[in-house]
Amino acid sequence: EPKCDPSLFFESSYTDHLTGLISEVVSRYSPISETMLYRHVTKLHGWQRAGRRIQERVMVCIGDNECRYENGNLFIWKPGTFSEVLPFRSGLQRPPRDVPQAEIIGLIGEHEHVHRSSDPAKELATLMGLGRLSKDTRAYLEVCFAEHRRLNSESSD
Repeated sequence: EPKCDPSLFFESSYTDHLTGLISEVVSRYSPISETMLYRHVTKLHGWQRAGRRIQERVMVCIGDNECRYENGNLFIWKPGTFSEVLPFRSGLQRPPRDVPQAEIIGLIGEHEHVHRSSDPAKELATLMGLGRLSKDTRAYLEVCFAEHRRLNSESSD
């Protein structure tokens, strides 16, 4: 575990250390949602939650990491690692919106049978380990299905 000093968090002398710390977290969990990144950095400093000032400070110290918006969420990628399709990483205790679209597309690709299901979104949610499927999650998964179809039609052209 890297050494973290909450009393120095907002000091300019701590910027390089914090940038390095953030890069370690991103390197380990990339792609990671901004929400999950805030949680990790907050926890490393012994705090309960990340308020606006902490979030702003984290984003100032994002370093060379790549920030990409998708479906209204910001994901941070290790430099040069962006991909439209990735293997799904289970067991990370992430809400559906904190799972990058690339992983969900990867999961759809691994389980082509979900397309033939009577409720593809419900089937996919089950594969993701979700107990229930909210309206918001269903909408997000539908976007991922559409993107999966688009990528497959491009590759067959």
